[in-house]
Amino acid sequence: SHLSQNSTIAHFGLGNAVKVDSVIVTWIGNKKQILVSQEVNQLVTITEETGEKGFNFFTFGLAILILFSLGLLFYLTRKAYLKI
Repeated sequence: SHLSQNSTIAHFGLGNAVKVDSVIVTWIGNKKQILVSQEVNQLVTITEETGEKGFNFFTFGLAILILFSLGLLFYLTRKAYLKI
């Protein structure tokens, strides 16, 4: 009907199993998340983990600052050697 969606619940038939060795979730972007040793007959809510692989502007800015400082140091010491 209007403004409805399909269920986000996935059902798995496990037969007589009493435990699931692992559940591997592949998220959009190909990031994988693994849940191990899960009990059967339960509803598990899985939320995508965040924070580990994003672009870090602080680290990038720090790298640029270090490279600039090394370049400036090289430039200043090179001029000092040339004055001999």
